[in-house]
Amino acid sequence: MHSTFSDGTWLPEELIAEGIRIKLSAMALTDHDTVEGFSHMVKAAMGASLCIIPAIELDSDWGRGAMHFLGYGINPESDILREHLVWLSGGVHARNNEILSRLNSVGIRLTWGDLEAASGGADISRIHFAMALKRKGYVKNRHEAFTKYLSEGRSGYSPKRKLSPLACIDLIVESGGVPVIAHPSTVKLKKKAFIAAIDELAEYGLGGLEVYYADSQPQQEREMATVAKKCNLVMTGGSDFHGAITPDMSIGQGGGGLKVPDTLLQPLLDRISENQRSYVPGQPDA
Repeated sequence: MHSTFSDGTWLPEELIAEGIRIKLSAMALTDHDTVEGFSHMVKAAMGASLCIIPAIELDSDWGRGAMHFLGYGINPESDILREHLVWLSGGVHARNNEILSRLNSVGIRLTWGDLEAASGGADISRIHFAMALKRKGYVKNRHEAFTKYLSEGRSGYSPKRKLSPLACIDLIVESGGVPVIAHPSTVKLKKKAFIAAIDELAEYGLGGLEVYYADSQPQQEREMATVAKKCNLVMTGGSDFHGAITPDMSIGQGGGGLKVPDTLLQPLLDRISENQRSYVPGQPDA
């Protein structure tokens, strides 16, 4: 799930309150390129029977579709993680300026004020450009904003800084976490090529695959579970909740039918523990 520290509209404290209300077993804040919301979640969850996993989401430089990595169990204070996040965040403001300039150049009258109003205090991202475009009447919905203006090749597109898939895996592992491919349907490879790619990444250090996702279908889940077992990867799942940006989704349920089994939690925690023993400097051997 995502908070106001990234491209969500709920505070970490609000996410925790809802997670407690609906009796979730575990929650992970997977904000894009930042871990600043984690301490807020921990503080809000004190005294609750709820497992809070430190996490992050990284976009990789992948040529076909999108390959995003979730880093579960990372050390939020890791020096190498912090250094890379500074580099990644350094390009965000410049990118937003470029998108705004490109939109203005084709007659779209948006201002920083419009974007700040759309973001509600969150870090500004393309989602907020889409919301602002809708509010100003340039598009009917968020999907149209992306297809008409904000997607690659459109007049308002500007690329963001990204790491390669292998660099994402390295960074997560070296930060003590388990790298997991998020929403694998966005990778855009045919079945045979997809399995080969996942197998190769697993050899390199990939630790898991998101089998259960907000809009995944039972057949997709079965296929992803088969790939995960074949490649010795832990299975994970999540709603990818963004708050008001995704009004058809809710925490713990995604778009409606999502059910992430509690039985997935312990294998993930075990894999996190293994990675921390292996890679975190100063961690004693078991």
